[in-house]
Amino acid sequence: REHAELQRAACTTLHHTTIDNAKNRVKAGNAGAIDAVVAAMQGHREHAELQRAACTTLHHTTIDNAKNRVKAGNAGAIDAVVAAMQGHSEHAELQVAACWTLSHTTTDNATNRAKAGKAGAIDAVV
Repeated sequence: REHAELQRAACTTLHHTTIDNAKNRVKAGNAGAIDAVVAAMQGHREHAELQRAACTTLHHTTIDNAKNRVKAGNAGAIDAVVAAMQGHSEHAELQVAACWTLSHTTTDNATNRAKAGKAGAIDAVV
């Protein structure tokens, strides 16, 4: 968990395995992938590419999966994504991935929408 490049590679792998695959999204959520991705983000805030990969992974694991959206909110994903946006405002690909992640984690989830507002997501997006 300490090696940033390994964490980035793990996020990228999770991202690719959950694209257009609802069963793998469920498996990822049940295996603790969301907690692990958020922990990687929190542990390597300075690593922009890891942050981008983590946002993309969170985005894909929460598509059409209400349970994973709840898990993401409970794991601190909203705060981690907003922190990534604020810490790497010049990184366009990260900003895009973060916006998609915020969009998907707040879909049909009032609790996550409130967390996004409190975390400063609106200012980060604007």
